[in-house]
Amino acid sequence: MGYRDRRTEGMDHKVEAVIPQEELYRRTGIQKQSYNTIYQLQAIKEKHPEQLEKAENMLMLPDYFHFLLSGEKKWNIRLRLQVRCLMPKQETGTGS
Repeated sequence: MGYRDRRTEGMDHKVEAVIPQEELYRRTGIQKQSYNTIYQLQAIKEKHPEQLEKAENMLMLPDYFHFLLSGEKKWNIRLRLQVRCLMPKQETGTGS
């Protein structure tokens, strides 16, 4: 499984049913790509919802390495913007 595999096919339409593409772009400033994290998460929600139900946190790899070294679960603000999981005017980038 890779980040550019076929799991995310059609997930853009599922996400757009919840939040229009224009609004998502306005909030994140990131162009639509099928491999964006938001579509990866939608694919997991559709195909393996039990994984999300069990999850207490989500860390991207750089943040996971930070956690392994420091014990602190924290998201990097730039990563949140890059993966389309941040509303820049509302969040600070701290927390899990």
